[in-house]
Amino acid sequence: MRGEHDLESSRRPLVRLCAGLGLAVAMGGVLLPSSGRWTAVPVDAVAWVDGRPVPRAAFAAAIARLGANAGTPDADARREIRERLIDEELLVQRGLALGLHRSDAVIRKTIVAEVIDGVVERAGRTEPSEATLRRHHADNASAFALPARVHVRAIHLRDGGAGPGEAAARATRAADAIAGGLAFEAAAHRFGDEPAVPLPDAPLPPHVLRRYLGPALADGALALGPGEVSAPLRTRSGYTLLRVVSREQLAPRRYEDVADEVAGSYRRSAGDRALTRFLAEARERADIRIENDIGRPAAVSR
Repeated sequence: MRGEHDLESSRRPLVRLCAGLGLAVAMGGVLLPSSGRWTAVPVDAVAWVDGRPVPRAAFAAAIARLGANAGTPDADARREIRERLIDEELLVQRGLALGLHRSDAVIRKTIVAEVIDGVVERAGRTEPSEATLRRHHADNASAFALPARVHVRAIHLRDGGAGPGEAAARATRAADAIAGGLAFEAAAHRFGDEPAVPLPDAPLPPHVLRRYLGPALADGALALGPGEVSAPLRTRSGYTLLRVVSREQLAPRRYEDVADEVAGSYRRSAGDRALTRFLAEARERADIRIENDIGRPAAVSR
């Protein structure tokens, strides 16, 4: 308790000093010593820490967050927030001095993400003309079309107590019967097992088909033409035969019907182009030296 009292007492002169500085900042700026001289704190900052400003915008955001949770902060709370931001700046500067921004993977990823967001955000500020958007729609018509849909039916044959050989034999008999003229639905009734998740008896876009059948079976179905039946396809639980009832091709949509989608797509493309250009220009300016022997296995110390 005494330690806490002494700490609080020692901070009081500093708190009073900060209060005076806060008043000066509110009046448009304050002079602080830097390298033996008095230097003005910019009006868009609330403090100056070793040549780096503590932005007024960060201070305002912290005030707003506190206000949302605990009501409008009083003068003491505002000063405390400013002091925490100063502490944060000191810690950031120490981390930079230690090279953490170069050695810590999380920090590096955060920096990379922030720079990418900034480049992409700036690229999206320019509003494209309608002519530009219409040209983007025409150049990428398939991206705005209604997706192709495939109507597939399936016969599932599960491995039983006799092992996978029994399901394989039933799958072969079913395939032979279909080839001999037995209707696919009749073969399903005669040879098949009830699936755990029935496949909808309707045209489905490929991504929905993959959800029901899994990637391997969906790709097998997409490789078939209308009316074709697959060979027995091995699955984790047995075998499956597939029949494509019908296929619907991509259906183009008019620009007027997808104008918002086109605008969003164009902004994403503009961001991608801006990032590519930014990296190309950065590489041009940078001194980059590449290890020619990068494919050589690294030496292992023993």
